[in-house]
Amino acid sequence: MEEVMMMAHKIKIEFDWGKAPLVLYVSMDYGLATCGVLCVKQLSCDWPDSAHCTETDPDGTDTEGGNNETLAPSPSTSTTPPSRPTSSIRPPTTSTSVPTTPGEDLSGYFKVVCYFTNWAWYRTGVGKYLPEDIDANLCTHIVYGFAVLDYENLIVKAHDSWADFDNKFYERVVAYKKKGLKVSLALGGWNDSAGDKYSRLVNSATARRKFVLQVVQFLDKYGFDGLDLDWEYPKCWQVDCDKGPDSDKASFAALVRELRQAFNPRGLLLSSAVSPSKTVIDAGYDVKTLGENLDWVAVMTYDFHGQWDKKTGHVAPLYFHEDDDFFFFNANYSINYWISEGVPRRKIVMGMPLYGQSFQLAQASTNGLNSRAPGPGQAGEFTRAAGFLAYYEVMTEAANFSKCNF
Repeated sequence: MEEVMMMAHKIKIEFDWGKAPLVLYVSMDYGLATCGVLCVKQLSCDWPDSAHCTETDPDGTDTEGGNNETLAPSPSTSTTPPSRPTSSIRPPTTSTSVPTTPGEDLSGYFKVVCYFTNWAWYRTGVGKYLPEDIDANLCTHIVYGFAVLDYENLIVKAHDSWADFDNKFYERVVAYKKKGLKVSLALGGWNDSAGDKYSRLVNSATARRKFVLQVVQFLDKYGFDGLDLDWEYPKCWQVDCDKGPDSDKASFAALVRELRQAFNPRGLLLSSAVSPSKTVIDAGYDVKTLGENLDWVAVMTYDFHGQWDKKTGHVAPLYFHEDDDFFFFNANYSINYWISEGVPRRKIVMGMPLYGQSFQLAQASTNGLNSRAPGPGQAGEFTRAAGFLAYYEVMTEAANFSKCNF
């Protein structure tokens, strides 16, 4: 998968993937399978010839169990201050490198986790995305975004009843279970993480008990296989580590343990979308507890930089760049840091954005890394969010110009 706005390789315009989810999460054992289902055509694969791109998925089994996660079959290959990560994308107005340390064989835990966002159907033209547009051959797991936390009662509720219930989006996405996929419900997201409600939930033992009982009933009622926690973030509310109490860290870990205990007898999956920032990780996560109790940890290795920086930067750098202000703002560091702090490699899932952050340059002739950019780039035709372009919008623009700067 490509880092959309700051691509290191040229991509030919013959790419014909069509509509696609805007964020994918790929397990650390993904390997060379990237050049099969995701590139669609060898013409669009930007891996070097030495990579020996193939359409054969890695296979194999793993005898070691991992909580209640059922090993998913390999998919068919017949597819904003600094580091302000979002879940899927941050709704406009609506709503890493492979670890360097050796480890066990991971092929049995292969997964491609695809986010489905329930606001994408409000877009027009090719941007309109419905449950039936999901490619079942691309994903092993689907995460439905999003449910939200009721502010008063601190329980799960639907975010958009028109989509979720009236148009049966819950039912239509859960139907992919019949094709062998696992379907989880995401709770939270960037917008829903504003304010103190998640902190109030985790810091009250009574509220946690009520929440755990209700969420089990909610998942069972609508047929979901599990829950994906996307509170952004414990202690560091929307990346501001001065907002939340220190107790968020231990209390979020307590919620995860209690959910695990309730989910185990029912075979439910439990995962969490987490920050890639060392600062947030240290302040907000009991990493060892998360590693022990979650089926996977989805590291949001994107939105390291964007228009909020007032200068250009890579949205999802794989490695450290010498001109970056922060040595830990890259996927390689983030993934390895989560592993070093205690998450098993087989539980790490790396986020990959199929969108880019765009910038309005102060001077058109000064367009390199760290160039002054006082504002966001022009909104895309379909996503309609300043400073943001979906991959299909980038490719459309690239087709219209003989030379593009990414």
